[in-house]
Amino acid sequence: MADIDWHGGGPDGAFAQARASGQPLFLYWGASWCPPCNRVKATIFSRLDFIELAQSFVALHIDGDSPGAQQMAERFNVRSYPTLIVFRPDGTEVTRLPCELDGRRFVKMLRLALGARFTAAQSLSVALSRERALSDDEWRLLSFYSWDTDERQILKKLDFA
Repeated sequence: MADIDWHGGGPDGAFAQARASGQPLFLYWGASWCPPCNRVKATIFSRLDFIELAQSFVALHIDGDSPGAQQMAERFNVRSYPTLIVFRPDGTEVTRLPCELDGRRFVKMLRLALGARFTAAQSLSVALSRERALSDDEWRLLSFYSWDTDERQILKKLDFA
C-alpha cells in the first residue's frame, strides 16, 4: 500500500479532491487484523498495474478500527471487511468490487468500473425492466458486483418473495 497515494484527509477531503480533479474515487474499507484485507493488500494493491491505475483515481483507505470509523460505515453503508467501492467524481456510487478476484481480474474490473457509463444500480434496473439491451461491459460489472457487500444498496427496492 506504500506505493499508492492514499488520501489522508478523510472522506470529505477525498471527495472534494475527486470533484475538483474530475477523477473517480476508490474507497477501501478494511482493518489491519482482517485476513482478506491483508490478502487484498498483498495480491492486488501491490501489483504494478494497480499502482499505475491508481494515478487515475483518488484512493481513500478507511481503517474500520480508527476513531469515528463506525459513523463513516453508516455513511457508506458498509459492514464487512474488506469493502471496495468505486465512486464517480460527484460522489455517485458506481459499483462494489469483490475482494475474491485474482489481481489481474480485479484490475481489469476496476478499470472497467472507473470508465463505466452506467452505475451497477442503473444497469440492474434496466436489465430488470428490459427497457434496453445492456452492453457487454454492463453485464460484466453486474457479474462481478460484490453482492455480499451490497448491504441492499441496489437491491433495496426489489421484493423477491
